[in-house]
Amino acid sequence: MSEYKLKRELRVAISGKSGCGNTTVSTMLAEKLGIKLINYTFRQLAAEKGLTLAQVIENAKNDDSYDVYVDTHQVALAQAESCVLGSRLAIWMLKEADVKVYLIASDDTRAKRILNREGGDLQQIKDFTAMRDREDSARYMKLYQIDNGEYEIADLKIDTATRTPEMIVEMIVDYLEKKGAVIHCSGHLTDDFSWSDLVIKSPSIRLDNEFLAFAKHTENDLTYAYSRPEVKQIKIICVTGARYKTTTAS
Repeated sequence: MSEYKLKRELRVAISGKSGCGNTTVSTMLAEKLGIKLINYTFRQLAAEKGLTLAQVIENAKNDDSYDVYVDTHQVALAQAESCVLGSRLAIWMLKEADVKVYLIASDDTRAKRILNREGGDLQQIKDFTAMRDREDSARYMKLYQIDNGEYEIADLKIDTATRTPEMIVEMIVDYLEKKGAVIHCSGHLTDDFSWSDLVIKSPSIRLDNEFLAFAKHTENDLTYAYSRPEVKQIKIICVTGARYKTTTAS
């Protein structure tokens, strides 16, 4: 079960050039939010048409309909339900996206990531990646009049060079929370502990718990806490329960 709950239907579009972490971040975000990842590629198209992946790639060299079908079918799938759509054109093609994220990395960083993932020669990877970027940009302009070098429409532009995928996912989730698109409904947040005047813990929770380190004051037992005179001067909310069922006392 996801620790986040959607307040409404949600569609997140994530784009970036090869080596920017697009697939990794999209997958991790979809898992964290508990929504579908849209990842329709030539591989799925080949299976539907009864062709090999190599055949589809070869056919697509002289037939734009293959690319157009993959690009537009991904959008159709994304329009049907809450999801994360991660693709080169997601932020431009999925106009209904609630949040559009563009991932950025230098050519050198991208090439090194591809090298670590696939092996090979670094300079050859740089040359091939540069050629692929040019071809992709020309295709996007030809088919859709999209300039993928212009990404000002993105709500979040994230430099991935110094951030891990986990950090990037947290940045996106934080943005979604601030927009009121999702709410954190399980687990703990450090802000809850640092904000409270008093934290009352279960006897089974150790005092060296990582979250209790943020508490101003911690008590072990509710009865003992209420017997203290300072309790009359502060506001306390006690919440128990799980799976969205709560018992609250104040």
